[in-house]
Amino acid sequence: MPVTVYERIASLVSYNPNGLVYHYTTMQNALEYILYTGTIRLSRLEKVNDPKESKPTYSFSLNNSTTNVELFEFYERFLTFPKIICLSIDNKCYFKNVDDMNRFPGKGFNHPRMWAQYGENHRGICFVFDVKRLYSELRITHRKRPIFRGRVNYSDKYIDCNINNESPYSVDLRALGEIGKDKLYIEHLTKFRNTYFFSKHKDWIDECEYRFVLLDDNSNDVFIDLRTSIVAVILGSEFPMCHKPTLVELCKELKIDAFKISWYQGIANNLNLVYEYEE
Repeated sequence: MPVTVYERIASLVSYNPNGLVYHYTTMQNALEYILYTGTIRLSRLEKVNDPKESKPTYSFSLNNSTTNVELFEFYERFLTFPKIICLSIDNKCYFKNVDDMNRFPGKGFNHPRMWAQYGENHRGICFVFDVKRLYSELRITHRKRPIFRGRVNYSDKYIDCNINNESPYSVDLRALGEIGKDKLYIEHLTKFRNTYFFSKHKDWIDECEYRFVLLDDNSNDVFIDLRTSIVAVILGSEFPMCHKPTLVELCKELKIDAFKISWYQGIANNLNLVYEYEE
């Protein structure tokens, strides 16, 4: 039997930390790029907004044959070759607070500050994805490259050395001639991936972030086909409904429902159906 929209809503609002991930973006980006093309982008590491990741300070061990050009190219490789997509997950800690008014505590789409910061001050859209299917699509298209995924850990401590007293930001380029740039880059970032990609300042903790990281072999953006993994879209409370016809056509093409979040006294209290996909 076809799954009803009510069953789809029940699946959407239940606690599901290993099943669903969420991505906030602007209305323009959602309509003109993500929904229109049926793809979502993994961006270069240098484009993230945490300076720990986008503006790191490295120390390089060099030999006499290492040129300034090689040094600069390797530094650029560390910032432009890794591709990343930043998502949110459900937070179990808040689910005990469910009541008639506070219906979605801890849900990945229930972050007023993220709606304001990433969702164009509540005018944008939050995408809901099946995390396993999204990961599978990335694996299919980039099976030959290292891919990592997982939750981000938060700390206000300066990260200097790992448990073996090795610094993630000290890179030995003396072996560059023996193993090559690509292998050295992969080995170093794989070894210290938790520091580079899955550790952020505690100030970001409320984002409950989950990431996919691809160690690519070039600086071009990477796009994932989302048609097998997209579950629904949730519109911000201030989404301009003059764009509803465009939204409906795009949702119809992708065979997904669209909802609009509403707030009462600062609490997200409802998901209103904007478009129901009929199987």
